[in-house]
Amino acid sequence: LTSTNTNQALTAAQGKVLKDTLDTTVSSSFGVGQTWQDVTGSRAQSTNYVNNTGKTIFVNIYSTTSVDTYSEVTISVGGLIVGQNITPLRSSFKVAFACAPVPHGQTYSMSWVGTASIKELR
Repeated sequence: LTSTNTNQALTAAQGKVLKDTLDTTVSSSFGVGQTWQDVTGSRAQSTNYVNNTGKTIFVNIYSTTSVDTYSEVTISVGGLIVGQNITPLRSSFKVAFACAPVPHGQTYSMSWVGTASIKELR
């Protein structure tokens, strides 16, 4: 769109460019066309995974442990810790939870103490 005149109607060609641009923007937006997936069975600790979905994904992990130990979860994106939670040994509530966005093309990994459940919005 090149016209700066606010009193002039769009041409059909300009309208099509605008529509196509908006359609592309909306369809590539975070959350559009994505669903929560349980990936617990396909994720291993301290293993790098690459988000190659074309969109930012959201990783959610929680772990539970027995009363005799602590609970911990950590999420790293691009080698940096971006989410971490540690439940103290003396706590009566033995659940740790962390979540983080992972941009397209970035690597991510997780670690945990206890029994983990991992979900991804992808």
